Amino acid sequence: DNRNSTLLNSTLLEKSKRNYLIDVLSVPGSTLFFRISAIADKNQSNYSYSKGICNVPKAPDAISGNAVFVPNSTENRYNITPVSGAVTYNWTVPEGAVIVSGQGTASINVTFDKTGGNIGVQSENSCGKSAFTFLPVVPCQAPSAPGTITGKAKITPNETGLVYFIAPVTGATSYMWTVPPGTTLVSGQGTTSITVSFGTSAGTFSVLALNDCGKSDSTKLMVSITTSLPELTTSTITAVTSTSAISGGNITSDGGAPVTARGVCWSTINSPTTSDNKTTDGSGTGIFTSSLTGIVAGTTFHVRAYATNSAGTAYGNEITFTTSCSPPSPPVVGTITQPT
Repeated sequence: DNRNSTLLNSTLLEKSKRNYLIDVLSVPGSTLFFRISAIADKNQSNYSYSKGICNVPKAPDAISGNAVFVPNSTENRYNITPVSGAVTYNWTVPEGAVIVSGQGTASINVTFDKTGGNIGVQSENSCGKSAFTFLPVVPCQAPSAPGTITGKAKITPNETGLVYFIAPVTGATSYMWTVPPGTTLVSGQGTTSITVSFGTSAGTFSVLALNDCGKSDSTKLMVSITTSLPELTTSTITAVTSTSAISGGNITSDGGAPVTARGVCWSTINSPTTSDNKTTDGSGTGIFTSSLTGIVAGTTFHVRAYATNSAGTAYGNEITFTTSCSPPSPPVVGTITQPT
């Protein structure tokens, strides 16, 4: 017969039990027969027979690890359950990826670039290699830009408690909002809904979506300030003489824009305006005092306070008063000459 023999021990001094380890080259899956004999004084002992089968290890079970990876990331671990009979494992990774550690074991650590592909592994022993087990892996993607921002686009100055929101974006783990200058983001940063308090400035809301792979383009909403006329009242008329009086006003709201002119106006007819007689008494809100001078004695006048901002001129309530009559002229002192 075709046979191979190996000399295990040339000298056996006494009866004893021996264990021997030999390497046998064989076709994977083939049946091997072993025969052991001993020779002493040229007499060969009886043969002892044994047989075995060289088995290739089975393919590994499923690979555990993230099927979606972050581009240019490190410390990505993939592992399998050890295969019975395997003595080593051969791992493969996508082009551009690097096995940092673990080749030949049941667990590897991988660094990725931006290229997806397959993580593969096969088990191996002296009888051969198994088929590969694969796990497809792909790079994750930055989320899409959020949809429309919902919220009030025209506001009045110093409004509070306004809510702006978007629909959730697939794949996003957080959101970043920016608000107009002078606006306070009260709550909700990082979420799909925020609450804000406005100042007096218009501007732009923007929001973008984030995840581990990056950030989206931003979505924006322009917000404008709606300016209204100032609000004010007319002060009571005091210190009335035949040619003068004192009044003024109290501006309680600037309407969202600075008050650039204020005072009182008067006329002998109803609803006086700044086209009639008027005073000019500074700017801004609050209480102011006006002196009406050069008016006619013994006349009834209609008076209103006024305040002007970029939206126009507003007037306070109308008040009437009447100047006193002029005192009679004193007699002329002189000499009366009798006619002759």
